[in-house]
Amino acid sequence: MKVAERAVTRNMLIPLNVSSVMQTYQVDESATQEDT
Repeated sequence: MKVAERAVTRNMLIPLNVSSVMQTYQVDESATQEDT
């Protein structure tokens, strides 16, 4: 059970981390566009 729960939480966290990284990247990109 614990191993399965870890796998589920891992699958849940990975997309969250990816989405957060994508959001920060988009923010940085928009900031650089504003500077230029």
